[in-house]
Amino acid sequence: MIPLFATGAVWWAGSKLLKDEKKEILPALSVNAGHFLWLSLALVLMGAGAFSTVGGDLIVYVIGLAWLLKKPSLGPLYLLGIFQIVSLGITGYSLAEATVGSASHKALLVHVIWRALALFFIFKLFLVLRKPKTDAAIAP
Repeated sequence: MIPLFATGAVWWAGSKLLKDEKKEILPALSVNAGHFLWLSLALVLMGAGAFSTVGGDLIVYVIGLAWLLKKPSLGPLYLLGIFQIVSLGITGYSLAEATVGSASHKALLVHVIWRALALFFIFKLFLVLRKPKTDAAIAP
């Protein structure tokens, strides 16, 4: 439930804080930032030793999310998309190796779901940003 609440909190904050022209990034931003917050909480709860496990994810998330907020474009989507594809493969492999029903199996399953959701919304935003912008005042 933690990633769901984190994603909802980011969505709510983004809907209040983002300007109208940036609201198109809200779904992709929310799912990725919600996952980032969940991993950050895990780092806090497990201590500095967990940095070797989630530290790389957190660094890529900080770069990708900051870039997406600063300049919504294809660049941060490529970064986050490639990161999510690679991470989904690694997490999926770990999930297949985990004992069914164990705490790690349940956590890995949620990671797989969140990474798949992130990829879906990244791809959706990719399609939106690829469309050429038309100026209604110039169009006949």
